[in-house]
Amino acid sequence: MERKMGHHRQNKNFYDKITEELIDPKVLTKSKDVFLKPLGKSYIIYRNLLFENNKVDFSFQQRIFYDLLQTKSIRDRIAGTIKYMLIDEYQDTNYIQEQIALTLVKHHSNLTVVGDEDQALYRFRGATVRNILEFTTHFRKCRQIKLLENFRSHSAIIEQYNNFMEEIDWTNNDGSIQFRYPDKEVVPAKSTVSPDYPAVFCIWANTPDEEAKRFAHMVEYLLKNKVISDPSDVALLMRSVMMNHSEPFILALQEKNIKAFCPRAKAYFENEEVKLVIACYALILDFVGSDLDNYEHRHLVNEGIQILGKYASNLLESTSNE
Repeated sequence: MERKMGHHRQNKNFYDKITEELIDPKVLTKSKDVFLKPLGKSYIIYRNLLFENNKVDFSFQQRIFYDLLQTKSIRDRIAGTIKYMLIDEYQDTNYIQEQIALTLVKHHSNLTVVGDEDQALYRFRGATVRNILEFTTHFRKCRQIKLLENFRSHSAIIEQYNNFMEEIDWTNNDGSIQFRYPDKEVVPAKSTVSPDYPAVFCIWANTPDEEAKRFAHMVEYLLKNKVISDPSDVALLMRSVMMNHSEPFILALQEKNIKAFCPRAKAYFENEEVKLVIACYALILDFVGSDLDNYEHRHLVNEGIQILGKYASNLLESTSNE
């Protein structure tokens, strides 16, 4: 079952890509490629099932809006109300989002985008860094303002960052595409004060658990030697705060009786505070899974409500045991 679910998730990623890249699935079905042809056919089935069941996923929300904008009367009505548009974190937009934005400002080109190609982190969600790198090609006159001053970091950190970025070849295999603006160098702001202390050092380890233990040891050392007065003086930046990435660090800190605050590590409904609040509402509203059959309007109790009822019942049981 787990392997089958993995395949479903993988297929869904491809479906999202087809939708967000505005790819015609009929073209895929005519392909001689042994992968693309069945992918195109299955995508059409998936799309039809969504609409037949009056459902929509996030990718199709974008596609439906994009399709609406292709109708001139609707496009003029919506775009006519927009005089200016500002988009932040533009490096994390995908292709269809860019096409929607360009369509909405087509008549006046009053579009400002802010972003940093070095912070393009959401490729796994369909984002493409090419949107910000090629933004100027969409307009005859496009003013660029480079924000290269760093107001946050120690000068040693900025220097290490620049050295690291310069060591990497940011072109594709044949050198025809540049994935980073050339000759880009971040500098400390004039107001930056950089005290004389080792701002950059390295922790190395063979496994995530070992790395986490070394990190926890470092925090313990800083506390014991009064370099910091509170664990909250330390922030750990991670690829993701989900449990598969953060749990080794949380456990390593707990072993040393150091509190760790990572509220988004668990799924939202697994957090203790959320469980307690929902359990309270379940008691107040007498919403318990075993009583679902007693509802007057049984036809309104769909699968989602049944799941919520069981969830609430389990919360009440666990809280009463405690």
